[in-house]
Order: sequence, then C-alpha cells, then structure tokens
Amino acid sequence: MSTDWEKYSTAEESRSRAKKPEDNGVIKLNAGAIRGLEKISVVHEPDIQNRSHSEVFGDKTTEIRFKLKRLAEDLFELYLLTGHFTETSNRSQVTYLFRKGRPTIAMREREEFSYWLCALCLHPIGYYGDTWAGVMCPTDEVIAHLLMMRGSEEKFWANANQHPIDHPAAGV
Repeated sequence: MSTDWEKYSTAEESRSRAKKPEDNGVIKLNAGAIRGLEKISVVHEPDIQNRSHSEVFGDKTTEIRFKLKRLAEDLFELYLLTGHFTETSNRSQVTYLFRKGRPTIAMREREEFSYWLCALCLHPIGYYGDTWAGVMCPTDEVIAHLLMMRGSEEKFWANANQHPIDHPAAGV
C-alpha cells in the first residue's frame, strides 16, 4: 500500500498524485499505530517525483484491512462519544481540540507542561449572533475546521476570530 508522509506532503498534494484524483480521498493514520499491527511495517521510501512516498509492507489480510480502517474510525468514535477530539499539526506542533458547537482550542504541549494559545472561532457560512452556533450543522463545522487546519494552517488562523481562553467567547 502506497502512502505519503505528511511531513513532506499536504493531503491536497497526495490526492493530486492519484491516477484519478476525483475518485480518491485522503485519510490520516498514525504510522506508530500501523506498526503496532502484527506483520505490518511502514517504511519511508522517497522517490524522485515524491519525497513523501512511504510503503506499508506486510500481509494485508481482511483482518489487517479491517484494523487499518478502525484506526481512522476510532477518532470519529471519540468525537461521537465526547463531542471533541484532538489532533497535533506536524507543521507547527500546535495541538488542536476540535469541539462540537464551540470554538476550536489551540494549545502548545511541552514535556513538562501545556498551555492554551487561544480559541479559534470560525463559521464558514455564517453564525447566529451572541451564540457559538453556526448555520452549518455542528459536525460539518468541526470537519471544516479540521480540513482547514490540515490544508492551510496559516489561513485557518487568519480567517478565524482568535479569542483569549479566559474570554466568554472562547466557550471554556
């Protein structure tokens, strides 16, 4: 199975390299979790056209394929159960807490401590005044925040209202 290492490629770039980009999607999996599967290894194998190219080697039995699919689904299950999930950007090392119906929290984690940077409030279409509610369904807004962070973190920050964590608009 051919994959790309996000350190060297964006999701958009990976998708554009497919034979039919419009028929393909990109999911994010943790290489460490994949390596934890029995008889599976992940190896970075850059080539001339794609320095992010990596291969997943091993028996891709039905059971292994099911486990790989579950790795992506576990994040969604966490969101369904708690209304939030985290993801750390490999580019900036900022950890984002994506929350249903509330602004996304940006934080920096260090070995000895963590600190909150701000709450990023962004409604791609519109919002209802004096509330945290956007006009899109809450899960669509969370997905929009996630995709913007993965696609262009700088634009995500530039377009979002940045509220101090102790401000009521942060929703903490």
